[in-house]
Parts: sequence; C-alpha cells; structure tokens
Amino acid sequence: MTVNTAIKSYLPQGADFYRTTPSATPPIGEGGPRFELGTRVQGENGTEWIFVKAATAHKQFDCVTIDESFNSTSITNATAAKGYVVGFAQVAFTILDYGWVAIAGSGIQCRVKAVLNHSGKIYGPATSSGSAGVLRASAAGRTKIGGLVTVTTSSGSAKSPEIQANWPVLLI
Repeated sequence: MTVNTAIKSYLPQGADFYRTTPSATPPIGEGGPRFELGTRVQGENGTEWIFVKAATAHKQFDCVTIDESFNSTSITNATAAKGYVVGFAQVAFTILDYGWVAIAGSGIQCRVKAVLNHSGKIYGPATSSGSAGVLRASAAGRTKIGGLVTVTTSSGSAKSPEIQANWPVLLI
C-alpha cells in the first residue's frame, strides 16, 4: 500500500489542516498555536490555506468569511456584504478555536442548501435564515460568490459537494 505524503512536502512542520487548537491554549511561543494568524501555506491539489481564529463556531465544510484580523465567521448575508476573504472550513471549529481554512484549490468541500450543478452560480445565505455557512443556487437577496466551480453535483442528503476555489470573491 502506498501512502500519499504529498501534502507533507508543502507544509511547515506541525501544520495540520484537519485539526483545530482550542482557544484556552497559551499564546504562540508559549505552548500555544504554532502559527501566527494569517499564515498562508500550500497544500495538495493546488490548495492554499490560511491560519485563522474562529469568531463563530463553524460546522464542517462551512463557507466562512475572514476579516482583516484573520477572524473567521460562518458566512451570512451581513458578513458577505463586507467583502471579506472567502474560505472553507474542512473541519468543525468551536468558537475561538485556531485552525486552517482552505481559500483556494481543488478537492475542497462546502455545505450547500440545494442542488448545485457544475456550471451553476453560487450565492451566500439569505438574511438571518439560520443557515450561516451554507451556500445556495438561488440569487434572491443574496450575494454572489465569484471564483467557485462545483466539481461534483450535490443531491439528496449529500449536500457537501466538492468545489474548486479560484480565490473566490464576494461580488457585492
């Protein structure tokens, strides 16, 4: 059996895209997170990741916005309107956790509300609908997100299709 070690060749020592560090951990350099907020690294499949602190809890595969202080928030119509950086939490975060969020590349997954086709347009959530972090195919009252292409079509209960993120932007 061959083990895929490609991802390790791109990472600084200690980077783990699929693990978060609790907020109760001491500061950087004192046994806390190994990376400074805003650190960017390359992963496999052309992915790029950014180290953030969760301002809200994120479910696995949530679409998030990342502000200028590198705090991530599960996307809502209100945060989308601010034009922050768009990313995708590939693991669940508890509020104030530190961790990595994918901001570009292939093989990324994202939560969606309904079926998305390969060529369909992708929008943020509706205002205060309780669906933070979940993207949609309908435009009504929502911010369009450019630079995203669905690789697999979502259907039935499988609502976390694979996407390709080409440095997505919020088209306000």
